[in-house]
Amino acid sequence: MKLNSVFELYKVEGRHSDLSPSNVHKVLLNMKVEVVGAGINGLSAAYCLAERFPFCDITITSADNETGNCSEHGFGLVITRKLGIMDHDDVTKFVQKTRDYCHDLSPEEARERGIELMEIFSLINFHENNTRKAHKRGPVTPVEVTNLIGSGIDVRRATEREMQEAGYVEKNRGLAEVLEDNNISNVSLQGYISHHYVIDPTVYLPWLRRRLDELTKSNGRIKRVNFVNRKLVHFSDLQPCDLIINCSGVGARELCDDPYVLPMRGQYFSLTCPVKRCFCANHIVIVPRRNDTAVAGVYQVGRWNCQIEPEDPNNILRQAEAVSPALKAGEIRKVDVGIAPGRISGPRVEVEFISAKGGNRKTPIIHNYGHGPRGIAQHWGCAQKVTELAAEYFKLSSNL
Repeated sequence: MKLNSVFELYKVEGRHSDLSPSNVHKVLLNMKVEVVGAGINGLSAAYCLAERFPFCDITITSADNETGNCSEHGFGLVITRKLGIMDHDDVTKFVQKTRDYCHDLSPEEARERGIELMEIFSLINFHENNTRKAHKRGPVTPVEVTNLIGSGIDVRRATEREMQEAGYVEKNRGLAEVLEDNNISNVSLQGYISHHYVIDPTVYLPWLRRRLDELTKSNGRIKRVNFVNRKLVHFSDLQPCDLIINCSGVGARELCDDPYVLPMRGQYFSLTCPVKRCFCANHIVIVPRRNDTAVAGVYQVGRWNCQIEPEDPNNILRQAEAVSPALKAGEIRKVDVGIAPGRISGPRVEVEFISAKGGNRKTPIIHNYGHGPRGIAQHWGCAQKVTELAAEYFKLSSNL
């Protein structure tokens, strides 16, 4: 049953006897929302909904409210990265909206959220198999460069002097391993410098949670947002509500019976060594954050193993140090494994109706999962899309 508005929903189910515009408007403003998942997509969706519907009650249910989640492993690069069959056209739009959100913040707002515009040195092995033609008769451009141009600012090729200063002038076995090509040469090796927004999840996630915790009703005493720490087995286990937002990440494979959801395993390091810029070279990513430097170097689709494998740390560090020799002076603070929620055909952001608790009525659910390793890069665009879908469903104007 697809209904055009909440007015029809209330009429069909007889949930309110007085359907005068003023009364229905009051009901809508006090609607109850259940958000499943407390990662960056769950928290940001809740935040945007709370802003758009200033009187709604929101409950955020997640098994990792207190113990952490995949978002905490994120590097926060607001950058477009192509993932083949795990992509769709809206991903670029979501990333762009996140970039616009970062751009529109004042310096004080950005700092409070842990958002900074940083220089990124991208190392690319320019060879025939790694390129595509921009036009039928146009120049051949590395795919990675196309991605940088799509989401970066002031993208340019590094000068020979900059390559020399970075130590990328001689054949380097470590770089060859990073770029998965033993025949790497000075001719094919290119560096690109660009500026991208970086969102530090160790700062941004606590900020989002604090903001949600601070939201109260008009009397200032009753909280609008509550957190529930438990594992959800089925959506019918939720309390009766007007709207469900599903940001369950990799858990959506079972919760939604979605076989397209796949784990994407990554291994992460936290180092004490400060570096001055971000580095990207294939799967090696190095990002300076407020309190540490984060390094990653494993990208394994289809693996659920959360254990640290003995051979991974040494391999990753050796390759990372080839990209940024300054890391050799750092000390390891933490080693961890994260499972990003990938999805064949890309993230799912759409409305569905499901059977809810307490009867035969259908409850609208807006899915928002399957973002893969770009969850932070897409989060604001997806949160805005979720809010638009909710407003479209409820037929509310943008100026409540």
